[in-house]
Amino acid sequence: MTMNSIAYFWLLNFLILSVGIRSQLTPDFYRTTCPDIFRIVRKEVQNAMKNEMRIGASLLRLHFHDCFVNGCDGSVLLDGDEDSEKFAVPNRNSARGFEVIDAIKSSVESACSGVVSCADILAIAARDSVLLSGGPFWFVQLGRRDGLISNGTLANVSIPSPFDTLDTIISKFDDVGLSLRDVVTLSGSHTIGRGRCAFFSNRLFNFSGTGEPDSTIETNTLSELQNLCPQSGDGNKSSVLDPNSVDLFDNHYFKNLLEGKGLLASDQILFSSNEAAATTKPLVQFYSDNQRIFFVEFAYAMIKMGNINPLTDFQGEIRKNCRFGNRDGFLGYSICFDQSIPLLNLPWTPNSVSVSIKYTEIQIKENSASLLQRIIMKLEVMVQTLAVSEFDDEKDEEAEHERTLDLKVIWKRTKE
Repeated sequence: MTMNSIAYFWLLNFLILSVGIRSQLTPDFYRTTCPDIFRIVRKEVQNAMKNEMRIGASLLRLHFHDCFVNGCDGSVLLDGDEDSEKFAVPNRNSARGFEVIDAIKSSVESACSGVVSCADILAIAARDSVLLSGGPFWFVQLGRRDGLISNGTLANVSIPSPFDTLDTIISKFDDVGLSLRDVVTLSGSHTIGRGRCAFFSNRLFNFSGTGEPDSTIETNTLSELQNLCPQSGDGNKSSVLDPNSVDLFDNHYFKNLLEGKGLLASDQILFSSNEAAATTKPLVQFYSDNQRIFFVEFAYAMIKMGNINPLTDFQGEIRKNCRFGNRDGFLGYSICFDQSIPLLNLPWTPNSVSVSIKYTEIQIKENSASLLQRIIMKLEVMVQTLAVSEFDDEKDEEAEHERTLDLKVIWKRTKE
């Protein structure tokens, strides 16, 4: 192994450890509870990419869009109405890979039911998608729980858009704790995947109301894109983001920007805009000549992004189906309960609570989702009566012995 290779691996491990130290997450979170999780996810992602190589980019994009809205909580996977993230402008008719996540979740549930969150599955799938496309490996930090809310309105304003200015993109990254360097590094994910005409046709004929195409587009590239996406054409047609190395994760994305071949305006402005000269342009040039360093920093940036506001411990839930919250749309949460303790301190304040006792498990269902996003309330629940019949271990009597108890609920706001 060369000295450069040794330095590369030492740097990668240091960066990974430095992020992990600051996080509540850990790569070995499922070491005892679901030891085959990585093998299961890798197998399903491999199968999906054999059928369609592009799906790797789609899974990576899903993880990115998930993390920018209320943190990496799997909320982008939830089915819902037009107010959900799936129907938000950045995802509508473009977010893909949900069926792959469904397949992974099904396999994981067969191996270790109720253990692995959809948010963690998505994070692992994103890493494997990069790796199987020829990109870097990193240790995925795990231990996220699944969110209870899918917020389309927030998605519309939080996820960076192909039409945003460079200053706006930098601001959106900063809002979730990501740096200027992360803007360039994570944009390098556009070395794989495709972009729809609807996301870049504004550059081809009347850019910014000038009546002319975007002057930063290379001449031959402009001609090809105009033929693909004529005025008033089908906005759902698509072009590869990196024509020089389709489906291969490398640093050609940055080389393309130097030549005026960035597909999206939000890509090309990293190099060609006036604002880029003192901000993002130097790093674009550096990555175009240093693929190995780009890989190291991309791995670090992905871990950092994966640490955006994760739900852990008693927050959120572990969904049984990634498309739906548990209990038919009610918000579910499970904890261990010692029946000798009459007072429970819970990290939220619901409007109404019901408790179902089955052996020593309590399922708390709450139908006021917005309150669960702030851990600023403390609920004191006092059980007035706790009359539970003796439970039999026979499975055929299990349902008969399940009871729902009425509780007297007292709640109060705690000081922040």
